[in-house]
Amino acid sequence: MAANIMRYAASFLFIGGIFLVLDLILYFLIKGKVKWQLIIAIGILYFIALLTIFSAISHKSTGLGIVDEMKIEMVRASEITITQYSKTGTVPADAQAVRETIKSLIIRPLYGWILVSLFFLALLNYLFVREIAKKHKKIEAPMTQYRYWFGNEAIVWVFMACVGAVMFSKPIKNELVTDIALNIMVVLVNFYGLVGGAVAAYFIANIRINKILSNILILLVAGMLLFANIFVVILFYLSIMILVPLGVFDTWFNFRKIDRGGLIWK
Repeated sequence: MAANIMRYAASFLFIGGIFLVLDLILYFLIKGKVKWQLIIAIGILYFIALLTIFSAISHKSTGLGIVDEMKIEMVRASEITITQYSKTGTVPADAQAVRETIKSLIIRPLYGWILVSLFFLALLNYLFVREIAKKHKKIEAPMTQYRYWFGNEAIVWVFMACVGAVMFSKPIKNELVTDIALNIMVVLVNFYGLVGGAVAAYFIANIRINKILSNILILLVAGMLLFANIFVVILFYLSIMILVPLGVFDTWFNFRKIDRGGLIWK
């Protein structure tokens, strides 16, 4: 029991040390007036470097990198889930189709999902350190407000090219091209989901919500918390169907009528 407690404490301190080093790096970058986009990119590179080191250590001891181990565990977990649900009759008869869906959406683009996760880790750490720098050290840390985030037109064409590569993956018969396209698509779907969310946030911030509607929104959020498993799936599909297209089309139509510096056109 004592050994387990010591192990957990050591793990906690180790992880805490990793984030402490990152936060110190971010703090000095903020203090040095480095642009916020570059600071977040450096944070992502920090995590990638750590992941590469840990993966090399894992490969040396087990013969597999961290990502390979994650893929194996995901395949195993998906097989267990399919088997369990098959017994209840809630999985389609074509279990192979379910396997292929999991493989295409999660396992093959795993590098993309990891990169997205690292982005959010870096972003949250940056926001945390930025708040401390502003409030306690009186350091200016200018950052474009979320509702003014936008996508570059060049990124749209990369996204379209990846969609095309995935759609025509069978005629191409090149697994490497398809895997690269899937990973880039995962990153860009999340990117345009964020941009679409920024567009929605802009319009929500510019409308007045009466008390009745406010209470309805509170009840809706409460319901989402109570039935999280159902609403996570619904929100995921809503994000794919609404926010991502909204983010993509905002690149061309500029729904918010803003300039690309993040300020409203006057």
